[in-house]
Amino acid sequence: MIFYKMHGLQNDFIIIENMKRQICLTKTQIAFLCNRKEGIGADGLILVEPSEMADIRMKYFNSDGSIAQVCGNGLRCTAKYAYDEKLVQKAQMCIESEGRSYEAAVVALDDEKKVDIVCVNMGKAVFESEKIPICISDKTALDVSVMLGDEAICLSAAAFPNPHAVLIGQDWDRDEMEKIGAKLQQHTLFPQQVNVNFVIIKNRKEAEISTYERGVGMTMACGSGACATGAVLHKKGLVDSEVLMRLPGGALKIKISENGDVLMTGKATFVFKGTIEQKGRQKTDE
Repeated sequence: MIFYKMHGLQNDFIIIENMKRQICLTKTQIAFLCNRKEGIGADGLILVEPSEMADIRMKYFNSDGSIAQVCGNGLRCTAKYAYDEKLVQKAQMCIESEGRSYEAAVVALDDEKKVDIVCVNMGKAVFESEKIPICISDKTALDVSVMLGDEAICLSAAAFPNPHAVLIGQDWDRDEMEKIGAKLQQHTLFPQQVNVNFVIIKNRKEAEISTYERGVGMTMACGSGACATGAVLHKKGLVDSEVLMRLPGGALKIKISENGDVLMTGKATFVFKGTIEQKGRQKTDE
């Protein structure tokens, strides 16, 4: 079984083509392959499959084997794979993920005529509490006070379509982010758990963000998290409609259009490809 290793701003993925739908991986197998000490190592695994509603389908799994509704960095890498491997022979394509279609456009190629930068229309953020979901009485979840043990924190939430929490601060320590992120996964406020985005606003056009992803932990970059955060900050009037999100792994351009759609532009990078020969072993080709 051939796999490709790619990353979007160091948010890395194992990508496996499954156009004949012959590959069926268990949750345990996916977790093993994503394990950085025993397997290939990745934040998630993507099966590229045929779609009846789009040009291609991205079936995305977190590193623990659980399914996520969407992954922004994964969509850019899927678009790169589909274009570079000629599964889709056009610069603009639609990618299905969990029943939704996302428009992706190849913005720039590298010197080898391979995809370098991709723009994805991620759609609209959902702010209704019931749809996120977040268990509060208010219709929207902006500036919600939450008790974590003896400590009170303030967050805002939106779905994109994964549930996202946005916490704004002046500075964030990694240990603090991991502690808060882990506690929010177990909180009754979020019945489906939540991706937690820790934000430092630099000015109206720039912000720094680190994300604790459900099923993963701290990541180098979270595309849907950057989009959700941009949408929340813009709704709160804290940033302009175009904002540069600086993540640990690099930068994403986020634009909120007049109709509320969020456009995400960033790099997609090929690392290597190899062959999975049997459990516990893989051979690198290049």
